[in-house]
Amino acid sequence: MNLKVPRIYSNTQSLGYRKYQPQTLRGTLKVTYQPDGGTTTIEVLGLVNKTHAVNGIPISYVCYDYPYGGHGPMVVVVGSNRTGKFETGAM
Repeated sequence: MNLKVPRIYSNTQSLGYRKYQPQTLRGTLKVTYQPDGGTTTIEVLGLVNKTHAVNGIPISYVCYDYPYGGHGPMVVVVGSNRTGKFETGAM
């Protein structure tokens, strides 16, 4: 995914400035639907920032399983009722 992340530049003596930097994060998004129970789970695995590094080491993230706080994910397909084609997925 490509994000615009607020980043602090030239922060010597706390006099830096913040502006958005485009960053690329790569990982695996795993969506599993269980038709028998009607449940959906979402996992993000191996998420690494390919743009920004600390001390030359790419930043990696630990992502927790969904749902958070008892709310399950909503998975839909976007399309046209007129043509009956629903080809674009969204979460």
